[in-house]
Amino acid sequence: VMQRGTDAVTVGAERVRAGSAAAESAASLALRVDDAGLRAAQYALSGNAVDQQAVQDSLAQLDQAIGQSHEASLAGPVARYRQAVDAAIAAIETRRAAVVQWQQASTELRTIASAISELLERETDPDAIRAGMHLVDAFQTSDAAGARYLASRNPADANTARAPLQKFQAAATAMAAADGSNRRLRRILDALAEPLARYRDGQQRIVAGDEQVRLTT
Repeated sequence: VMQRGTDAVTVGAERVRAGSAAAESAASLALRVDDAGLRAAQYALSGNAVDQQAVQDSLAQLDQAIGQSHEASLAGPVARYRQAVDAAIAAIETRRAAVVQWQQASTELRTIASAISELLERETDPDAIRAGMHLVDAFQTSDAAGARYLASRNPADANTARAPLQKFQAAATAMAAADGSNRRLRRILDALAEPLARYRDGQQRIVAGDEQVRLTT
């Protein structure tokens, strides 16, 4: 969407430069559009606050160039491009919030998995030991797959990350069913449900956010 908007403004600017005294104004708009697009693309890749501010600064310069332009024929394409950039920024920020949610939940689940591993060293119920080992292994596999997708943003890795997450959820259910008289283990398992829900939701929102970013940039 952003690229189509850039092309529309560039074509319009070329027409203005060919047949109007407003050539300098048109050139400034085209330059600011290109800069905003580059900044937004960089922010889409990094998601960090520095690049976010760079996008906002570039958009402020674009708005200033729009205000100074006297060429009405460029107003429509530039306004549509500005809306596309705003949509891209919103999608990036939504994804960024989802990443924070997923990472926080992942840290909590890693702590819980470690606590379960420690308890299993003193557990005597073979069913509980077996279920606990499956749970810890399923979490580690799911977490690694999620982190791989987080780094690559490859849709294929998103599909790969879904299966381990489902196995992790199934292992948590099985562990709860196998737990017997170990009250501490029961408390730990009870604490698993809430961060697991945030972990699952965060991963789903990251995938959806990446798709939205691809559609808007």
